Amino acid sequence: MNECQVRTLGYRELPTNWRWVRLGEVCRVVSGGTPSTHISEFWDGDIPWVTPTDLGKQREPTLIRTARRISLAGLESSSAEIVPIGTILMSSRAPIGHLAVAGVACCTNQGCKNLIPGEQVDSQFLYFALKKAVPELKTLGSGATFAEVSKSIVESYRIPLPPLPEQKRIAAILTEQMAAVDQARAAAEEQLKVARTLLSAYLNSLFNSSEAKKWPKKQFGEMVDNFDGMRIPIKLDVRTKKKGPYPYYGASGIIDYIDEYIFDGNFLLIGEDGANLIYRSSPIAFRASGKFWVNNHAHVVQPKGDIPLDYLLYFFSITDLKPFVTGAAQPKLTQKDMNSIPVPFPPIAEQQHIVRMANNQMGILNKAQEKLQDQIDAIGKLPVSLLRRAFNGEM
Repeated sequence: MNECQVRTLGYRELPTNWRWVRLGEVCRVVSGGTPSTHISEFWDGDIPWVTPTDLGKQREPTLIRTARRISLAGLESSSAEIVPIGTILMSSRAPIGHLAVAGVACCTNQGCKNLIPGEQVDSQFLYFALKKAVPELKTLGSGATFAEVSKSIVESYRIPLPPLPEQKRIAAILTEQMAAVDQARAAAEEQLKVARTLLSAYLNSLFNSSEAKKWPKKQFGEMVDNFDGMRIPIKLDVRTKKKGPYPYYGASGIIDYIDEYIFDGNFLLIGEDGANLIYRSSPIAFRASGKFWVNNHAHVVQPKGDIPLDYLLYFFSITDLKPFVTGAAQPKLTQKDMNSIPVPFPPIAEQQHIVRMANNQMGILNKAQEKLQDQIDAIGKLPVSLLRRAFNGEM
């Protein structure tokens, strides 16, 4: 909008024909409720029941499906109320500000405030107005256990409101532009995901090449010295060490920083227990350099002779450890089983060449990942910019 005339109403200047309104003037704000979870007849009915968790998982503006549904008896037993399609559903605690537009008639639990638009406000415009308002609404929350924004605060919160045709025009532009932002973000995130798999693919091609299959193998225990006997666990819940500069390692990496250390040098740490050994939700093996402490959930080894530590690190990054892990309920890679893992053992010069090639590849991939992450961060700032322009009357 290229309006030259502006007038001041309340918080800041608004374009001509815009006005500040309290949400309670243009919406009916409805709180939610929860039927007793001990009465089965109240659940698994036909009425979608929305929680902040449902809203937090929402990737599209319009909510259609919920994790749980309640029955009519459950609805009547609680303070929940069915709200119509087009209602703006907003989590009012844990956390404040997850949003969706109801695509079906539904109800919510008490962790939500639901804004039913009146005739003066377009539902999609209200969704975007609240999206812009979330940072400020968070500052208005209160509560000892967790921050919550009350119904009265939501009702009294003011938004800039243009005439209805202008609301619809702005909402249409924002819907189109936000969809484009989401597509750009999804594309960049997919590229980042692919980039993160390239090193594994490269290492797999190295260790499974026809040449690699001719390499002799050694048991891992023959290639390293083990220092597990030096490990000392710390009960962090009864902290016996103070915060400090030295990393404290566990099965999957650094878990804290303390004021003392056990080891000083370059070591390879390999997770000893946990589901990560099977599902690989985080690195199995990682380098620890300098001064650090280790608990009894990671093996501590150093390569013998001239064997490059990174050669072993790269090998473990692509190796399936399931055949060497014992215990279904509490998976564990014992020192004995770890030592029995067969490792391809080409000449040291070849190992060093593999490390140089992999390090070079990793450097290239790290730069690519940094660029993609910068792109994702830049894309992430676009919605704020778009909302600011829209509600300053610049669209």
